[in-house]
Parts: sequence; C-alpha cells; structure tokens
Amino acid sequence: MGLNDGDGGDIGYIYYSNLPGQKTTKLDELPTLEEKVKFSEFNGLTIVGRAQISETKEFDVHLKPNEEVLYLMKKTPGNEPASYKA
Repeated sequence: MGLNDGDGGDIGYIYYSNLPGQKTTKLDELPTLEEKVKFSEFNGLTIVGRAQISETKEFDVHLKPNEEVLYLMKKTPGNEPASYKA
C-alpha cells in the first residue's frame, strides 16, 4: 500500500498479484488468492469503485491464478486529513 499525500494529487494504491513466479511453472499450481482487507482507520479517503469502504473499513480480494488488480485510493474532497491503518 502506498499514499502520496503531498502536492502530487493525494492518490495511493493497493496492488495484488497472483501471477506465476519463477519457481511456479504451471498456472494450475497456483491457488486462488483470497483475502479480507480490514482497516482499523480509514479517513478522508475512498477506494475507486468501492465507495462503501469508508463505512465498512473492509473489502474482500479474490484473484484467480494469473490475475492482478490495482485498487486506486484517493483523497475525498474537503479539508479532512487523509489517513489509514491496516
């Protein structure tokens, strides 16, 4: 996870990858990646495409083998400072 809260636009990201590595030669050897991401604090931010995250402070990740996903976090409009803790 990363967040740039300077003059660069106040954006960040969460990246997940379930791609084969050097030691994995076949896609059928990869398991499905499943994880529940829970934040103890999530203020002044939104995750694009997951507007409810500010209320629930959690979301599920489900990646089949050979998939990857990037969740874009951005600061919400207003003067509230952006902060998160996983």
